[in-house]
Amino acid sequence: MNKNLRKQESADFLRLLMDNQHQIYTYILKRVPSSSDADDIMQEVAIVLWEKFDQFQLGTNFMGWASTIAHNKILSLIRKNRNSRVYFSTETIEILGSYASGDRQDKEAMGDVLKKCMSKLPEKDRSLLQMRYNTGTTIKALAGRIGRPVHGLYSSLARIHNMLVKCVHRIQIMEETQ
Repeated sequence: MNKNLRKQESADFLRLLMDNQHQIYTYILKRVPSSSDADDIMQEVAIVLWEKFDQFQLGTNFMGWASTIAHNKILSLIRKNRNSRVYFSTETIEILGSYASGDRQDKEAMGDVLKKCMSKLPEKDRSLLQMRYNTGTTIKALAGRIGRPVHGLYSSLARIHNMLVKCVHRIQIMEETQ
């Protein structure tokens, strides 16, 4: 490849990465349990984006392409750490991924569906989710604060996540059949 083309390719890549880096990182951070995992995945994603940049067509959706790569890296981390930590299920990650890559109307509709499902949860489950996700409290700290064993809290959150996933699926199926 000629030197000028390589420089232009590098400039295009850096511009696109810098313009989208925060959004990519936020996408990752919302789907993994810790910022150190998000940092590691972000680095891996940036490497893959650079290695495969020759496959990307300028003018197309860089964020969509990057989020697909990030999604695959997140799933890889989940499979790798399946026994060491509790993560969202692969199914939940798929739903979140489709939500994140959809258009604004789809996102608003999904947000409405999620709110509807959240409202169906018992108050103690909604409260637990709010304490965990709205404050960014770690599960260990939350378990200490509410006086529950860490393992029990992981189990409760997994149960609540599964209830939300099933509710979202039910509503989506009902809307598709109408």
